[in-house]
Amino acid sequence: MIDRTAKANDVQTKIEISAYAPVTLNDKTLTHLMASSLKSVVGENKVHVLE
Repeated sequence: MIDRTAKANDVQTKIEISAYAPVTLNDKTLTHLMASSLKSVVGENKVHVLE
């Protein structure tokens, strides 16, 4: 898919796959700050903050 998208846009790609991927960890303070904004945009029942 990447190669075909690049070809369609007349560009070249280089894909490197690494064996290491760091763990994703969300910032708790930022998550709580954003939760109310997200709830107002997508709805209260669609945002679930896990502790």
